[in-house]
Amino acid sequence: MSTAAPHGAPSDPFRLFFPLGIVLGVAGVSIWPAYFFGLTPGFSGRAHAFVQADGFLYAFVAGFLLTAIPRFTGTDVPRRSVQYALAALLILATSAFEVQAFAVGHLAFLAAHATVIVLAARRFRRRRQTPPDTFVLVGAGMATGLVGAAINAAVALEVLAPRWDTLGRRTLTEGMVLLLVLGVGGFLGPRLLGFAPMPTVQIGSVAPVKRRTSLYLAAAAVVIGSLVGQYGLGFEPLAYARAATVSAVLLPTMKPWRRPAASTTVA
Repeated sequence: MSTAAPHGAPSDPFRLFFPLGIVLGVAGVSIWPAYFFGLTPGFSGRAHAFVQADGFLYAFVAGFLLTAIPRFTGTDVPRRSVQYALAALLILATSAFEVQAFAVGHLAFLAAHATVIVLAARRFRRRRQTPPDTFVLVGAGMATGLVGAAINAAVALEVLAPRWDTLGRRTLTEGMVLLLVLGVGGFLGPRLLGFAPMPTVQIGSVAPVKRRTSLYLAAAAVVIGSLVGQYGLGFEPLAYARAATVSAVLLPTMKPWRRPAASTTVA
């Protein structure tokens, strides 16, 4: 009687950060039942938003990227001690947002995000194989998130005027997260749907084969520029440019008008 092989390794970051994300998500939505049942006199929608974005959502982002990037670069995952330190920063940020200590929360998240960037950059530098073309959008997304986190921290510390608040928040949700979805989904999406072959690992191959990096960089520039123009300068029509760019990246690969070619639960 055969047993299925375990998926991945016990040290894979998603095993820590995915459950953590669930816990932080529960913490984020707990303000609503607590208020409904009279356990708290009020609630802060702002605190809720940052707990969900910088805690719940980001835990899944960190868990996925720190598992996937080593796979795609042929490197090792971060040590458990590093993973625990990163998790502690996310817990600190979430706890601070819950009690509306926004300066502490934003500084903790900024440190957590910078840690993920350093871990990813080290693995890219030591890569033994080249990541997919679309992963340039992942890099752009992480850089965009760093700018957004810095803006949020600066507003909380009263270094920047409150008028920059919306740009900081939207740079994380409509900038970083959107670019990460495009970078990862643009590659894995068509493969999970059966429209393209699954990748094969070729350790030692770092030479680009057929690169479309410049096109993806142009798409990232439009997304980032539209955020600055819409939320920094107040030019709302740029939202349509962002939507058109996202569609142009995803439609040719995801083919939403076709039935999935793979008969799997994920597809």
